[in-house]
Amino acid sequence: MNKVVLACLAFILTFSLHAQQFDVSFSEDILSEPFTGNVLLYLSQENKNPKDAFVPLELPPVYRKQVTQLQPGATLRFDDSAISYPNTLSNIERGSYYVQVVFDRNLGGQNIGGSPGNLYSEVQRITFDKNFDAVHTLQANQVVPTLSFTETKHMKELALRSQLLSNFHNKDVTIAGAVQLPKGYYENPTATYPVLFSVFGFGANYKTHAGSKKYAMNHLNDTPAIVVYLDGNCAQGHSTYANSDINGP
Repeated sequence: MNKVVLACLAFILTFSLHAQQFDVSFSEDILSEPFTGNVLLYLSQENKNPKDAFVPLELPPVYRKQVTQLQPGATLRFDDSAISYPNTLSNIERGSYYVQVVFDRNLGGQNIGGSPGNLYSEVQRITFDKNFDAVHTLQANQVVPTLSFTETKHMKELALRSQLLSNFHNKDVTIAGAVQLPKGYYENPTATYPVLFSVFGFGANYKTHAGSKKYAMNHLNDTPAIVVYLDGNCAQGHSTYANSDINGP
């Protein structure tokens, strides 16, 4: 192997070693125990909150590393060793990016960036230039909040333990939803009503969609109806209410 080839290889290895590095961590203020799981680095040139990109309409660069027992405040380095899409950090297009890191606690949310309980950093604006020795620092200091549900006289939250799913996963599994009652429900206790089941797709949630004007439904033709807003949320995203070797029956 001649000297020119060796020099080129050395240059490539050095370039890959130093190009586009990030040191990420999480604050003890939001999680006092070690973290084990996936850590994701989101970048976008357009979306000011890259972790909230709506896939598949948006496909921004994303990078993943897995850690075990990462202590609060300890750093994890993102470089070309990270699992990457669409390419490695050293090959990313030059320019300015909005950047966020998310620590995925795998608590069952539909998408990692918006899953309640996950840890995330504030957005930084980073410019990738020819300074390959720069190491950018991100610290997760925020927690995705749990969505709240406000019950009213005619809108009730429903949560039931599923025996089938609990047996399948060897732990208690609850299926949830919301029930919307017709206006005359309490005045006519002996009346019967048809029931409409509203099944939302990936990215939706019964806590925000139940009873909203955009998705309003309370009649079957001209007949007042009870509406049940179902929750397809599961650890893998959305169950689509289908029997599955992964999600269960």
